[in-house]
Amino acid sequence: MLEELQIFQDPEFDDSIIREEIRTYHPFVKSFANNDEIEIVIYQQDALLLMSEAALVIEGTLVKTNGSTGDIQFTTNCGAYLFDSITYELNGKEVDKVRDPGTVSTIRGYLCYNKNDETLNAAGWNYPESQLVTYDPLKSTFFLARNDRNCFQVSKDDTDGMLTITNIELKVKHVFLNDVLKLKLLTEINKDKPILIPYRQWEYHELPSLTNGTSKEIWSIKTCTNLESPRYVIVAFQTNLKDNKSEDITYFNNLNISNIKLNINSEYYPYEDMKLDFDARKYADAYYMYTQFYKSFASDNNYPILDFIAFKSRTLFVIDCSKRNDAIKTSTIDIKLEIESRKSFPANTKAYCIVIHDRILESLPLSGLVRGAI
Repeated sequence: MLEELQIFQDPEFDDSIIREEIRTYHPFVKSFANNDEIEIVIYQQDALLLMSEAALVIEGTLVKTNGSTGDIQFTTNCGAYLFDSITYELNGKEVDKVRDPGTVSTIRGYLCYNKNDETLNAAGWNYPESQLVTYDPLKSTFFLARNDRNCFQVSKDDTDGMLTITNIELKVKHVFLNDVLKLKLLTEINKDKPILIPYRQWEYHELPSLTNGTSKEIWSIKTCTNLESPRYVIVAFQTNLKDNKSEDITYFNNLNISNIKLNINSEYYPYEDMKLDFDARKYADAYYMYTQFYKSFASDNNYPILDFIAFKSRTLFVIDCSKRNDAIKTSTIDIKLEIESRKSFPANTKAYCIVIHDRILESLPLSGLVRGAI
């Protein structure tokens, strides 16, 4: 029956949550210098924490050093570039670890954000401009980067800056349930019934340098089990952008790539060659694959943050391999990339690959044990 015709149905009121409050947690140390390790621990055994809405608040100042004559500003997503790696643990079990979170979260932002997202400014994503205070996704252990070169950009070579972090804190939403729902949850907990934690892991890989002077590259990404078989593979390139204060670290070079093929146990994705030519503005196939990723991850009717023109200087190659023949679903998965360009690869060009795959953990509420689901 149509919802509009259910005129005699009683109204329903959701009173399962009686209160929400945000509490702030601080790291054990107050030193936020380069190469420092920052650990934030939450000791809450009987609390319900809405970790998906937690925020890492970073406060600091950026000033020009003596003698600088040019302009200086924060880069987009500058907060994430402060860290070399970020690890999230649950009851001593590593749930996720992200190396180079600046690159990974910037790529994820281009893929999953849209220009109408009201949280972008507060998150340091005032695209294409920048903010001074940033909010990052939740994690628990942070290794500060060896330098701050990727957090700001200068307009002149003689300009430099000094970034000082004054405070880092974690804000977590606590949820309080009504008595009926609380009793129901406690009944299940007393049975020590496993709680499944399904999510998609963004696994980062880096090729330090493409072979200079050639136009083709074969990159063996990894060998994994069928449980970690990829759903999507994201590929990006940067030439002389890392640790270069004069360049925008949030750019990803297109290298006039003509074709990228993903090889999974000798099965190729996409099926046909893309035949791209960025210099001739013939990259519609790559842009279409980029927009389709947003539609598969978002539940709205918006479009991702990059339009067709911006995509040329922030190029992300998205390969959907979520649908595969059962014949190649073996116990061992071999993942390779075949890259072709219309020009020779320039020197100092890095390649990035993010493999998105499913992962399931289970938590036993009475013992606190967290393990991989069988």
